[in-house]
Amino acid sequence: FIFRAYPKCGCVPPHTFHLLLFEFRPTQAANTTPLTATFQLVLNEDDKSVLPIAVAGRAWMPKGVLAHGKSEMFFPPTCAGVAGTDVVPLRNATEIPLTFSCRLPPKATPHFTLPCPSGYLGPAEEVSLPCQFYPAEAKTYATP
Repeated sequence: FIFRAYPKCGCVPPHTFHLLLFEFRPTQAANTTPLTATFQLVLNEDDKSVLPIAVAGRAWMPKGVLAHGKSEMFFPPTCAGVAGTDVVPLRNATEIPLTFSCRLPPKATPHFTLPCPSGYLGPAEEVSLPCQFYPAEAKTYATP
């Protein structure tokens, strides 16, 4: 089951109300389309007095994407011992909060730093992550 309703049956005295609880319990993520169902509320056990109740829900798999198609960084020529900075735009591509953590390969850590290596993104939020380059000598640097 993905959707359930509580209570399954009951009695509502005249001039009162009763709350219905609908539970959404997805079994897998379905980012692209909502999961839907329609409940039939039968009044006074009369099949001609049916109220349809449509429900929908989404189950997201966390997904962060590099915004603007940027997957590589190129620092302009920089003097040895002087820092150069560039930013990587990271976007939350889902409707749920996302926490992230960035790690540099060990080969890159002497020359590159991430001042803010982790953080939190709200739904559809974007952040620019700064990356700093500290060349120790005059040569071309690259990371795998």
